[in-house]
Amino acid sequence: MAISVFSRAYRGVLTVFNHIKWFGIFLIFPVWIFSKIRRISVKRMKRVDCQVGLRVYKTDPSFFSKQRSIDFLVDGMSLNKGYTIFCVETQISDSYKEELNKRGYKIAYIQDLLKDVDMDFVKNVLLKDFLGLWASFLLRIATAPDVVMESTLKNLQAYVLWKRFFINIIWNIMLYTMILLMSM
Repeated sequence: MAISVFSRAYRGVLTVFNHIKWFGIFLIFPVWIFSKIRRISVKRMKRVDCQVGLRVYKTDPSFFSKQRSIDFLVDGMSLNKGYTIFCVETQISDSYKEELNKRGYKIAYIQDLLKDVDMDFVKNVLLKDFLGLWASFLLRIATAPDVVMESTLKNLQAYVLWKRFFINIIWNIMLYTMILLMSM
C-alpha cells in the first residue's frame, strides 16, 4: 500500500513537471520558428512550375537505380525532370541527393524552407496566420494532455513549412503524392 501511494505521488509530480515543460516549449515555439529565418527579401520569391510533387522521407535504393518503380502514380507516364519536384522532409543519403541532382530533378528540402522568406510570407503567414493560430491554441493548451501539446507543436511547424512550400515555392502543381520511400 505504501508503494502504491508513493508511486502515485511520484507519477503526479512527474506529470506536473512534464506538463510545465511542454507548456514552456509551447510558449517559446514562435521564437524558435522565427529563429529559423536567415534572410528576408523584399521581392517575392520566384516560383517553380511543377505538375508532380513527391514527398521523400527515406532513401529508396531501387528508385534511383534504373527502375522507375513509382511511375504508376502518374498513370504510367515517365517521371520527367521538367515537371517533377522531390520534397525531402528527412535526411537522405548523399548518394540519393547526387543521383537526383545528376538526373536534373528539382528538389525542395522542406526543413530548410524558412531560411529564405519574403516579406509577404512573414506578414501574411507568420505574423497573421501562424501567430493567430498559436495564440488561439495557447488559450486552450494549458489544460490539454502533453501528447496534445506535442502534436499541436508538430502540426503548427508542418503548417508553416507546407504553407511556405505551396504559396511561395510551387506554381501549377496538379498531382501531389505522399510516398514513403523506404530503405531496404
